Amino acid sequence: MKKFSIITINFNNKEGLRKTLDSVVCQTFTDYELIVIDGGSTDGGAALLEEYRKYITFGVSEPDKGVYNAQNKGVQYASGEYCIFMNSGDLFYSNDVLECVAKELKGGVDIAVGNTYFYKNESENRYAYAPEYITLWRVYIGINHQSAFIKRQLLLNNPYDETLKICADWKFWLQELVKNERSYQHLNIIVAQYDLNGVSYNEDTRLAEEHSVMQQLFPQAIVREYEDRYNTSIDRFHSFMNEFDKGSFSAKIIYVFAKIVKKIVG
Repeated sequence: MKKFSIITINFNNKEGLRKTLDSVVCQTFTDYELIVIDGGSTDGGAALLEEYRKYITFGVSEPDKGVYNAQNKGVQYASGEYCIFMNSGDLFYSNDVLECVAKELKGGVDIAVGNTYFYKNESENRYAYAPEYITLWRVYIGINHQSAFIKRQLLLNNPYDETLKICADWKFWLQELVKNERSYQHLNIIVAQYDLNGVSYNEDTRLAEEHSVMQQLFPQAIVREYEDRYNTSIDRFHSFMNEFDKGSFSAKIIYVFAKIVKKIVG
């Protein structure tokens, strides 16, 4: 059994897929398998499965029912101890990432998460650090799947919710790390580089899904307490924004986050 199953999902992002595959095959650690699930791309991306055939353990190009359906499919074909999702456009931060992770990873831990480098351009970039330990708040604000190593058996037993369009990975973190208290390790390693260019989503859909997930997973008393705390936090965010350069990249991130949380808590 391989140590890692790298699962890459792609749909009509040929150049992003090429960058991701190059990032994988350059790894100094070789005890991994590469699974590529292409959703029937029409931009030539599917042809890369043939070009990189000697590196790809399993690859398929066929229509699917969305990214979470494709990720679940990838897990079904995987055989490694841990899965990591490096979708088209995602990159390993350096060529020795897997080697460093393999050395630091504690035996038997369910989920291990490293840090992420977010890139937009030379002047607009930042690092996102995974939590040292798990709290509801820290999981709520997000864990980057590009930097997460998840036990394959855990994903088989608890697949992504394919009824959700945007938030199935977020639901998975809340369900497994917070509610089910799976074992967790913070990896003090920058695992992935995530390109912010072209990132978009339907905010209303995300908000509706997040609210529904919270209602499903947690008692109403906890949700209410959380809403009270969030309302206080958002007031502080707005005060901070009044003193901040609203044209800067960092300010935009904070402002968007504040808007999202404000809508969730009403």
